Amino acid sequence: MKRFFQSSYLVIILLLMYIPIFVMMLFSFNSSSNISNFTGFSFKWYAELLNNSPFLKSITTSLFVAITSTIISIVIGVMAVVGLSKLSQKRQSRWISIANIPLINADIITAVSLMVVFLILGLNFGIFTLIAAHVSFNVPYVIITVMPFLKRVDKNIVSASEDLGSSPFQTFFKVVLPILIPSIITAAAICFSMSFDDFIISYFTGGDQTNVSTFIYTAKKIQPYINAFGTLLVITIFLAILGFNIVKAVTYNNEKRRNAVRKSEYKNKAILAYKNQIENNNQIIESGIKKIKTKNLWLLIQYRFLLIRIKMVKNKNYYSKISKLEWEVEVINKKITKDANAQISYDSLVYKKKSLEVKLNSEKNEVKIEKIELQINKLQKRIDKAMDLIERVQHQKAVNEEKAREIQEWIEELKTDLANKEHNDVYVKKSNQKIVNLTIRRQEILDGKSKRKLKTNLIKLNQLKNSQDEKIAILYINLEELKKRVFKEVSLAYEFDLKNNWNILSNSDLTQKRNEYIMLAKQNIESDNNELSQKITEIKNEEKVLKEKYFPTGNDGYSKGKSYIQRTWKTFATIFILVTSFGLITTAYVMNNIYDIVIGNWGSYIDPIVIKKFEKKYGVKVNYQQYDSNEIMYNKNITFRYDVMVPSDYMAVKLAQDNYLMPIDWKLINEYNEELELIVDDETGKLATDADGKVIGNGKLDSNWFEQVKKSNINIETEEGEDPNASLSDYAAPFFWGDVRIAFNTQNSSVVDFLKTNNIDFDDKGIIDPGQLSWNILWDAAIAGLDVALNEDPKNFLMYSLGKKGSVAPKNQSEIDDATKDLKKLIKYKGVGLYTDQLIEKVQTGNFDVAVIYNGDLVSSTYTWMDDRDYPVDAPAPFAQGYVAKKIEGSDKLEVTNTWSDSMVISNSARNADLAHKWIAFILEEEIQDLQFDYSGYLGALSSINDDPENFEYDFLNSWFKIAERGEPFQLNEKLDEKVVEAFNEIRASK
Repeated sequence: MKRFFQSSYLVIILLLMYIPIFVMMLFSFNSSSNISNFTGFSFKWYAELLNNSPFLKSITTSLFVAITSTIISIVIGVMAVVGLSKLSQKRQSRWISIANIPLINADIITAVSLMVVFLILGLNFGIFTLIAAHVSFNVPYVIITVMPFLKRVDKNIVSASEDLGSSPFQTFFKVVLPILIPSIITAAAICFSMSFDDFIISYFTGGDQTNVSTFIYTAKKIQPYINAFGTLLVITIFLAILGFNIVKAVTYNNEKRRNAVRKSEYKNKAILAYKNQIENNNQIIESGIKKIKTKNLWLLIQYRFLLIRIKMVKNKNYYSKISKLEWEVEVINKKITKDANAQISYDSLVYKKKSLEVKLNSEKNEVKIEKIELQINKLQKRIDKAMDLIERVQHQKAVNEEKAREIQEWIEELKTDLANKEHNDVYVKKSNQKIVNLTIRRQEILDGKSKRKLKTNLIKLNQLKNSQDEKIAILYINLEELKKRVFKEVSLAYEFDLKNNWNILSNSDLTQKRNEYIMLAKQNIESDNNELSQKITEIKNEEKVLKEKYFPTGNDGYSKGKSYIQRTWKTFATIFILVTSFGLITTAYVMNNIYDIVIGNWGSYIDPIVIKKFEKKYGVKVNYQQYDSNEIMYNKNITFRYDVMVPSDYMAVKLAQDNYLMPIDWKLINEYNEELELIVDDETGKLATDADGKVIGNGKLDSNWFEQVKKSNINIETEEGEDPNASLSDYAAPFFWGDVRIAFNTQNSSVVDFLKTNNIDFDDKGIIDPGQLSWNILWDAAIAGLDVALNEDPKNFLMYSLGKKGSVAPKNQSEIDDATKDLKKLIKYKGVGLYTDQLIEKVQTGNFDVAVIYNGDLVSSTYTWMDDRDYPVDAPAPFAQGYVAKKIEGSDKLEVTNTWSDSMVISNSARNADLAHKWIAFILEEEIQDLQFDYSGYLGALSSINDDPENFEYDFLNSWFKIAERGEPFQLNEKLDEKVVEAFNEIRASK
């Protein structure tokens, strides 16, 4: 097993590295949207990749930033290296240590530091800050890569250049820089890959610029088209490496051929082979005997196996074993010498010590006295050490002599026994052999362990050195014997004789024909020789042509120099390709970053086709940005501003209260989308309301969203004071909404039994009556050993405990503390896990027992699960689900779940407020709502779509969209919200 791992170590490591890549490439052709369950072969994700304009824009941004930052970093880094090389070694080391700090510093620290610096400088976050940030962490890579090469530059070359009259500028560009080119190329490759791949620093400093890593990270989940992108990237890198190696191989072969032509050794091996073949043919013609290969399959197998065996023995590496034995022999010899010279060393040290003591007695200078005393102390330590060695050697010698004496006595007893008594031959033989063995053993003991081991190793070493030659010699002897049987010598007329049954001498006609056959065979061989000679002539002629090409000569016989174009065309071609490529990428970047509106939204919340349709309809460009949390979106507003955002309810309230939003002019929305049929107050531009403040002008818009936003407490301060009539619908338009519910995998019999045990019933549509469900079911499921997958949003997580008391959010610190203790009991169970959007993946694969999930994600994931398995349309629902609304024991209150709404809002610093209103109106079009539903799995704002029973092939899924009637949205509470996050982190850390 040890030998297997030693020989297969590199293969195992490569498999660990490349198997995940191969899996990714395989799943890029998966027909399902499930990224962990292969259901069929399809190219649809490659098509989606090409149609996903925001993602393609992020690729362009990554390329532009990577190339630009690499170029700037190379210039700065090389200049820094040249400057550092002028300093003393001590100062140089200090500055390099300082330059290396970004390499060993945590990326998150670097990112936050750069963000703070840019904020202090008052810079607008965007392409400038992003490139500056990338340059800051790329320059150290250039320094540590180029500096060692510069240190290896021979200073005599630089001095020679200066002595010949070159200026420092000329010396650098014509002498030093060409030597540094390989290291600069390496540094450029490192910088490009680090920049293209960077996420954390880009995330904090990118502003309105989204590179590939940021786009992927902020997506709702890993989308299958990302596998397609990864596959294309791997193929591109593979082709680049393959192309580089092909060019390198061709260049090497050309140089090798050039050198061969210069030395007149062009295709010498081929010429030698042809000449040997001609010589063999001539011998056949002279002797009339040729060799033929046997048709005996067993002999051919033996011959082939023997050739392989010889090759293996030749390739077998004995050097490591030989080196190890030689090293051991050297160590033993040193030990034997050291032990033998112990007394001499001791006497020498004692003599030196006495000399110093004499010198000490006569010395009066205190400083010299201290030095002599220090030397005497050092000598005394060495004397003690030498004495210990002498005593150890003498003790071992005494022990060995005692053992040798005992063995000698044993030998004498055996000899006396043989002399005084008569014994049979067997006994005598055994006794004599024993005497011989004891004599050898006695001598080994007297020689000592080291000498005995030395002899053994010398014998092994000698055997090892001779073994390979002996094996090869024996194998070659066997080969020669086998060759005689495999290759038989026969007459040129062998086939003729065989055909005529060897009856030639008895028939004169056959004899004549046989002679003619031999003559014809010789003529064929001579013809082959002529062809071989012709090939040799062709090679010589080819060599002459190449010599004239590579080394053209004039009448004077001297080599002609290359023209300027011949010397520089490769350099100019490379520069042209690089400049053209960078120009194309820059053009693509500029074209993609001339935009009219910036949209901020949750990852995977909008179909890229929707963006294309909007751009085409209004002839504008959209910069689409993704984020993965409300808090990140809010913080992004500090570094730059979105035009339109999609925050959740409580964050929309915070944005409005912090004066980040402008009121929506519903009159404009109604104008740009007449199918909505809204009733709008012409003076205020707000939706009409009744005496109770209830919106009555929602037209075709689903009233669920208005009910949700009405529950959000919004307190807007005006010049006159707090506005009592302020409503979130004044600042927000509907995008998506839903609730948090519990799903049960009823495909698992243990889950069904668990539900029955807890008296929870579900119908064929998988619907559980809300009055049956309590949040306590999570604790019961965990105790029962089920796989419980929880949504890890901090607010939702604390709600699992708070909801049992009838509220989704805490009202004070005491409630947070109680919920923390309660949830720590839940999280300790092995089967309980915390997940973000991985919950969608778990439901899609059916890899869960109980899951707390948003209803829209549950619907789309369930649909994917059924679609992948061709689930019968008329079959019962595969999962059961419901929201919590059980009556609290001893109270009239009900347990509660979170109902949420995500809304479209307009920034008060929007570039084009009119275009922002057009965007909202466009999203509320029925066709766009259909596209959004197909893409995200969430129903949109139009009642006509929400009430359509044909939304799904499986009609029961429509009923799963019914929002919890007793649900509550999260309210904005800035004081407690931070405490909620702290409590969640404490609970998660306990896991």
